[in-house]
Amino acid sequence: ALLGGILLLFRRTHRGPTVGTIGIGALMVLSCALWVRNTFGAVTISAMGVIIAICGWKLKARAVGYLFSFLAATTSFNAVMSIKDLFAPGECYVNGEPRYSDAHTVAELWGMTYAFWA
Repeated sequence: ALLGGILLLFRRTHRGPTVGTIGIGALMVLSCALWVRNTFGAVTISAMGVIIAICGWKLKARAVGYLFSFLAATTSFNAVMSIKDLFAPGECYVNGEPRYSDAHTVAELWGMTYAFWA
């Protein structure tokens, strides 16, 4: 939610939406190269990142502003809607199989507590 709020602040600047949209696309491609492990995810997220970056580069300023606002708001809403799952103290169940939240996984890999990463 914090990142979404910061992104929403930059939508009011002159170059913020263009730079932000291209940056989001580039970060999607970079994160895909670093962390995505399956072919479907790699192809899909890379393609989405490239499309978002191209939209940030080629669209008119007004359209880029709307796209950037949508991406920023979606980032904030996603954090708010999944807060219960992120702060769950133990296992969650997906299709009957026990799973830990992303916050738990990041805490195991990088340290700190799951509450910090949530």
